[in-house]
Amino acid sequence: MKKIIIIEDDLDLLESLGVLFESEGFKVWKFSKAEPAIKKMEKLNPDALVIDLMLPGINGDEATSFIKSRPDYKNKRIVLISADEGVAKSAKVSGADAYLKKPFTFENLLGLV
Repeated sequence: MKKIIIIEDDLDLLESLGVLFESEGFKVWKFSKAEPAIKKMEKLNPDALVIDLMLPGINGDEATSFIKSRPDYKNKRIVLISADEGVAKSAKVSGADAYLKKPFTFENLLGLV
C-alpha cells in the first residue's frame, strides 16, 4: 500500500483529496500545516507528499526544500499544488518533483504521485 501525506490549508480540498487517494488504495495522512507533517515524517515514512505552496507558517517551498535536503527523505516524491502562477518556479527552486496549478483534476494529480 502506498502512503501519502497531504498538506493543504483549504480544509475542503484537504478532505476531498484524502477521500480520493484512499479510494485509490493509499494510506493517507492529512495536515493543514507543514510543521506537524514534517515532525511526523520519520514515523509515517510516506512514499509521496502533496504540498500546497501557500501555507500558514512554513510554506510549501520551505517544507519541500527542508524535506529534499534530508538524506533519508530526498527520494520522497513531492508534488506542489497552488493557485499561484509562480508554482512552476517554486517547484524548480525547492526541488519538488512535479507541480500542478489549481484547479486540477484528481487524475492529473494521481498521475504525478
